[in-house]
Amino acid sequence: MTEAREMTKDLGLNQVLVRVLSSAIDIDECRKDLCSDGIIPGDKFAGTVLAVGRDVKSFTQGDMVVGVPILRCGKCP
Repeated sequence: MTEAREMTKDLGLNQVLVRVLSSAIDIDECRKDLCSDGIIPGDKFAGTVLAVGRDVKSFTQGDMVVGVPILRCGKCP
């Protein structure tokens, strides 16, 4: 838990810190070289909110959350 406490020092006003408990990847995408250095594969995750920024209103510490983060290339509409 010490690591989480240290990370909250830099938590932005609208950011949420989540402890990931489970994640899933599509291994076929990694085989197609769609995974690159610096990107941790995992297109879905579930976890617990450890901390919220001061302006966050829709989540509180202890909430269970799921996410499907999408990184866009910036070339598609």
